[in-house]
Amino acid sequence: MNQLKAMAIASLLLATASVCIAGGADVKIKMWKLPSDTHYPHDPLVSHDGYIWYTGNKSNNIGRFDPRTETFKEWSTDIPNSGPHGIVEDKDGNIWFTANMAKPTYIGKFDPHTEKFTVYPIKLAARSDNDPEAAGAHTLTFDQKGNIWFTMLNSDMIGRLDPRTGKFTIARSAQHPVGPYGIVVNSKGVPFFTMFRTNKLGSIDPDTMAVRLYEIPNADARPRRLTIAPDDVVWYTDFERGMLGRFDPQTGSFSEWPSPGGAWSRPYPLLVIGNAVWYNESWLTPTTIVRFDIETHQTQSWPVENCDDGMYLFYPDRDGFWFTCHGTDRLGKVEINEGGSAAKISAGAGKGGR
Repeated sequence: MNQLKAMAIASLLLATASVCIAGGADVKIKMWKLPSDTHYPHDPLVSHDGYIWYTGNKSNNIGRFDPRTETFKEWSTDIPNSGPHGIVEDKDGNIWFTANMAKPTYIGKFDPHTEKFTVYPIKLAARSDNDPEAAGAHTLTFDQKGNIWFTMLNSDMIGRLDPRTGKFTIARSAQHPVGPYGIVVNSKGVPFFTMFRTNKLGSIDPDTMAVRLYEIPNADARPRRLTIAPDDVVWYTDFERGMLGRFDPQTGSFSEWPSPGGAWSRPYPLLVIGNAVWYNESWLTPTTIVRFDIETHQTQSWPVENCDDGMYLFYPDRDGFWFTCHGTDRLGKVEINEGGSAAKISAGAGKGGR
């Protein structure tokens, strides 16, 4: 690990200073230290009313930040050692999250008005030694019909929850380990996901639950997070090889570009905003934000101080995006100024795994 970190730091000296390029961007990075009771914040969320929510993965809580008053409020889950992880909001303002460490793993709902938690346990017994029980609910996202789709990293499953009935539908993997990780839904309601322990992406038919796999040409690829562009093209980060990848489901074609921080930069969360892909190089010290221009393939990089050990997810706001620094218990925002004018980002702009 120390040798890899040293290589990453060497790459950082060459790659992370902000580079001025034609048609590039300027950014302003803001940071807030989380309350002392919160540890290892995982995923952020911007709710409809402008609050910023986050999960406290190792402190068993979820929190809310008001950027207008710069104040925090937090709630602990009813079940100890739940490990809140992914987080999303429904149309009624309820906050949903995955309980990554709970046994049994579950999907949780928090009502901000009543401040009450509701638990939906995923009780799916093992069929055999090679067909495990449900474990490790990880990332979740809503589709256009109000269903929740989620990955279960530790049991190689993709799940769907109907919040109206509480019914789960599960697709099991025929091989192990495959590590379903990030998940997003395209404009047609089709979920796409990464298989972090393989060199594959996947999609799932929302009607039949049939899974289709797409093999990244390089066998050493390990895709971690992904995002959907407005044209339904899939962008993903190859954590193992330090690459940014593009997959077009219409043609089945893959393209990839090396991250400026080098092979050991470990790119992680990403978003498509306008004509650029924004992502994080998680193993650099300090961690960096990278902007990749989709047309020119040029990059810009910015170091993020007090954010060692990287970021896990980006969530878009009207003029940038939010992130957490899990290693230093911080919440942050990147404000984007594209070519001299503030970025205008739609509410649905390519949420990186949500």
